[in-house]
Amino acid sequence: MKLSTSPIVIPVQIKNALEDITFTIEKGEIFGFLGPSGAGKSTTQAIITSLLPLQQGEVSVDGIPVPKLGKSFFNRLGVSLNCPTSTKIDRL
Repeated sequence: MKLSTSPIVIPVQIKNALEDITFTIEKGEIFGFLGPSGAGKSTTQAIITSLLPLQQGEVSVDGIPVPKLGKSFFNRLGVSLNCPTSTKIDRL
């Protein structure tokens, strides 16, 4: 499985939350995101997993756009996302 992106842009009010994010992860590679708070790590992961809609650019796996992939893709993808600070469990 090869994951590729074309320049991803996510606008947020005046400036873009992500701008020109482009990378390729080859089959068998282990890939991690490192960077300071607000750098776009979680936003990029949310786009790759379709939790956040892509507004510009493309994310594909083996040449197939992620929105067209079925559940089997997501069952093979290992992603660790941040938990929100306020969850339904916290409010119980």
